Amino acid sequence: MEILMINASPRAPISHSKEYARMLAQQFLSNQEITVKHTIALGEKRIEESAACTQSADHVVLVFPLYVDSVPVTVLSLFSCLERLYAAKKAKFVMHVVVNCGFLEAYQNDTAVAAVKLFCKQNDIAFGSALCIGSGEAILGTPFRRRVEKALCKLSESIVNGEEETYYVQMPLPKWMFVRAGNRFWQKRGEANGLTYAQMASGEIKGNS
Repeated sequence: MEILMINASPRAPISHSKEYARMLAQQFLSNQEITVKHTIALGEKRIEESAACTQSADHVVLVFPLYVDSVPVTVLSLFSCLERLYAAKKAKFVMHVVVNCGFLEAYQNDTAVAAVKLFCKQNDIAFGSALCIGSGEAILGTPFRRRVEKALCKLSESIVNGEEETYYVQMPLPKWMFVRAGNRFWQKRGEANGLTYAQMASGEIKGNS
């Protein structure tokens, strides 16, 4: 069995999507019958290469962040390539999704998952399982990382067993606490760059008069 991990984050080389793909790949290490390949869907050449790699895959795992309640442009570009590639032949792989967002709630990713499902339906591509990750980039740097690891383990089992499941994982925090922690984080980042809270809250764009 060949599993292709496609990192479709616009920040692919330094993204959390890269880490999620790596963590998921680790779940298959003990199974010698599974080969895992990694590609990056960033830039025209790499997107075309990623699409071409799907031809030998049994399963494709698309990993990306939520952008404006939907998929980023990198995913749309990959979809265009896949449409052309499979216009005259049927895709043999099953598509799966791992999507993360900066909101606390994991369900905020539902629209993006629905968009991928619609693409698969329109292009006769089988859709398998999905993992929706909430709590932004913060979750990997907390003890709640273990929750993500467990969710990825469940996803890996669904992929191997041919199941159609959707999993959700997020930090078990009240929203007010998550927002307060986020505000503190950005205030510290602003101070480190010589910006006050008032400047960051003004909406003023550098260079405007």
